[in-house]
Amino acid sequence: MKEKMFFRLVLVAGAATMLAACTSESENGPSANISYESIAATQQVPVTFGTYLGEQAITRSGAWGTISPYGTAPVVTANQVLANKGGFGVFAYYTNAAYDSSTKPDFMYDQLVSGTDVASPVWSYSPIKYWPNDFAAVPVDQQTTTAAQGSKISYLSFFAYAPYVATTDASNGYVADASYGITGFSHNDVNGDPTVSYKFDPTGKKSVDLLWGVRAASVVDPSVVGAQTGATKAGMPLTDLKKQEIDGKVLFKFDHALARLGLTVRAANDQTSAGGNDLYDGLDDAKNTKIFIETVTVTGQFPETGTLNLNNTAADQPRWTSVTPTTTNKTLSISYANGNLNPELDYYKYGVENVDGIFTNNAGVITASETDLMVNTTDDPNNPLYFMVIPNNLGSVVINIIYHVITKDDNLASGYSNITNNITKTIDSGLDLSAGYGKAYTLNLVLGVTSVKVTADVAPWTDVAPATTVDLPLNVN
Repeated sequence: MKEKMFFRLVLVAGAATMLAACTSESENGPSANISYESIAATQQVPVTFGTYLGEQAITRSGAWGTISPYGTAPVVTANQVLANKGGFGVFAYYTNAAYDSSTKPDFMYDQLVSGTDVASPVWSYSPIKYWPNDFAAVPVDQQTTTAAQGSKISYLSFFAYAPYVATTDASNGYVADASYGITGFSHNDVNGDPTVSYKFDPTGKKSVDLLWGVRAASVVDPSVVGAQTGATKAGMPLTDLKKQEIDGKVLFKFDHALARLGLTVRAANDQTSAGGNDLYDGLDDAKNTKIFIETVTVTGQFPETGTLNLNNTAADQPRWTSVTPTTTNKTLSISYANGNLNPELDYYKYGVENVDGIFTNNAGVITASETDLMVNTTDDPNNPLYFMVIPNNLGSVVINIIYHVITKDDNLASGYSNITNNITKTIDSGLDLSAGYGKAYTLNLVLGVTSVKVTADVAPWTDVAPATTVDLPLNVN
């Protein structure tokens, strides 16, 4: 049996995830005899958060495993998914000049902002913080005078990430579990931009879709004195915000900082070239053949660790630093032992049963359409797993798959034949995911199954000439 395997890389552009929130009301409203401007200049206005909502945006951000909706699940908004995942974290800086990363996060540090699990969550945090009142060179209630009153302007700068992870030691940026995903933060007593440390999970089971917050396009910061936004600020950090109106919100749009890599598999019968249409369908009992997967590995230059600076310098582009290693191959493994192989494809679940058991279920690589290779078998087996990859050029990617072709045959002692195939394929052109943040990539493994054909050719008789004469003795009476 001759085996062939083809690969097709499918690129799907991932949209930025946008999340929404509601407002918080101030405790004190303006009286009938006092102008709004005068109150705004002296009243303590709480800092409230919101995000810009995108239509049906869904993200798999958050806790390990897969909780987000897929397939036939009800449509759930992105902000509801974020609320399911525990909300987002905020770092905030208080300055008397433009933010320049020369100060500590002295206003908020890894502040949890949580929301209710509804389509438009009510976001809240504790303890409540208030905007500084010295927000203009001329206080609002004295702007009718010609003399400048006061010279100090206070700013707040906000940076956000998701999903939220609590720090166990803020002075060192520690988190409880630093094995994979978000493993730590910049320290709370050190000057500089807030950063998030990330570690790649080679099994996908603890992958975290890391997001960070930026300004949404065409969103005006509702400051009491002047709008602070424009086309040039869309996708950039929310820095140098002045005191906002009573119903104002700090609005975040969350972007994906990672690339997403998924794997699917299908089979093709007697396929003569990549992309052929003669697809194997194991549901046809007459073929009496099924395919099961033992292991799949993907080897490439996957960065193991990296640091995301939340103060991005290019619009909607993640600012990754300390990405290591970038030239060392790392192997991703999908197997029964790792608990991330789709059990419906798992050789060790079905392939060692009796032959009748193998062919009385719909398991195996049985259809012409793609089947997800990975699911979290210990969490939610109905949803696929993905590798969340720090953007990088992966170089030449080598894929190895071990699979079994099992054919029912009553003439054999075991009742079936079991052929093990160990196939390796190199994508020589490589996979460059350097700009892959916010994009979803799929490797589709096509298992080429070539049937063993038996033919018969009957050789014709050949006359040998001339004929050989044999003289026999005369008959004697």
